[in-house]
Amino acid sequence: MIGPFRYSVRGALDIIERAPRDLRQVDVFKVAVNMGLLDLGGGTPRVPAHVDPAYAMTADLEKPLIMLQPGPGTVVVGDGWHRVYRAVVEGRRQLPAYLLTVEETEEVKTLGP
Repeated sequence: MIGPFRYSVRGALDIIERAPRDLRQVDVFKVAVNMGLLDLGGGTPRVPAHVDPAYAMTADLEKPLIMLQPGPGTVVVGDGWHRVYRAVVEGRRQLPAYLLTVEETEEVKTLGP
């Protein structure tokens, strides 16, 4: 959830299938700071309530993240929190990701919870 909204991962995958795009490599440190997993100084990652550390360590780091743009200039992780957590723990520098546009993000937005 981002604010009062949920975003459909299935809907995002459908958009990516309909409108293929290149994979991007995202900076794990920047994404982790943005997600609140790390402070700017790095250190030990925080474990959000919805991230199971044991499961995260089995997450497939080759599976692309889905990055959403809920507004101009704002990019957030829509799918892949466990992968980012594992990448931080293992010291990975980059992960593959698909980026949805602001318009595509709006298309997959619903009211939560």
